[in-house]
Amino acid sequence: ANGSGFSIVQNLHNLTNVPQTVHYHVYGNAQGCQSSIIDVLVQVNPAVYLDSPPFQKSICSGASTNVLLSANVDNASFCWSASCNSSEVSGFADDCGNQIDQILINHDVVNHTVSYAVTPMAYGCSGVTQNYQVTVKPLPDVTFNPQNLSVCSGDVTAIQLSSPVNGASFSWTASYEAGISGDFSGTTSFDAIIEDSLVNNNLSPANAFYSVTATAAGCQGPAFEYPVLVNPRPVGSVNLTDQLICSGGTTTEVNFSADVPGTEYT
Repeated sequence: ANGSGFSIVQNLHNLTNVPQTVHYHVYGNAQGCQSSIIDVLVQVNPAVYLDSPPFQKSICSGASTNVLLSANVDNASFCWSASCNSSEVSGFADDCGNQIDQILINHDVVNHTVSYAVTPMAYGCSGVTQNYQVTVKPLPDVTFNPQNLSVCSGDVTAIQLSSPVNGASFSWTASYEAGISGDFSGTTSFDAIIEDSLVNNNLSPANAFYSVTATAAGCQGPAFEYPVLVNPRPVGSVNLTDQLICSGGTTTEVNFSADVPGTEYT
C-alpha cells in the first residue's frame, strides 16, 4: 500500500506458488522540494506447505515407510524429526530429503506409531511443520501346543496354534520323510488346529513336518517348522499251538515276535 514515513513496514502475503515482486517508488520532500524517485524492489516468496495428504499410512514390521514428499512450491526441500510412542520400534531417524525411506521394525505384539515432523523449505523460507504418522503393525509369531508331539501310526494330530498377536489366522504346508502318508495339503484355518491322520509304513519312527505361518491385519509372519514323530504300530505273531497239560505241569515255551524291533509284550 502507499504510505509515508521514515520506513516501510508492511506485511506482504504472496498467494501464488512462485516468487512475486513488490515495487516501491520512494521519494522525499523537504521544504516543498521533491527528490528524485528511488525504486525499491522487495521479492515476496510464497508460503510453502506439504500437499500430499492424508498424512498417515500403515506398514508391516520390516517394510519401508516409502513416503514421497511434495509441496505446493516447485523445488522444495524437506527435513524431518522422527519420534515414536514406544521403545519397541526401531529404524526411524531424523533426516532430510524428498522421500522418507526408512525400514521400521516393531518388536512388540501391538501396533505402534512413528511420527515424522516434516518441515518444507523453498526460496530460503521454512514452511509450516506437518506431522506424518506411520503405523507399524507387528508380524505374528506362531505358538504350538503341545510344544512337542509324537503319535502312533494312524493317530490324528491335534496341534493347537496360537499367536500373541490378536486376530491371527494360520496356514501351513507339510512335508514328510519316506514312508509317511497322510493329508498334507496346505490349509488356511481360523480354528487354529491341525488335525491330520498320519500313517507310518516303516518299521522305524519317521517324521512329518508342518511349516506354519500366521497372518494378522494383512501382515504375514515368518514360517515356523513343527515336527511330528510318527511311531510305527507293531504287527505281532506267536508260535502257539494247542497244548494239553496236567494241573501243576509246565507249558511248552511260547515265543512272540513282531515286525518292529524293540517291541515289548504284555
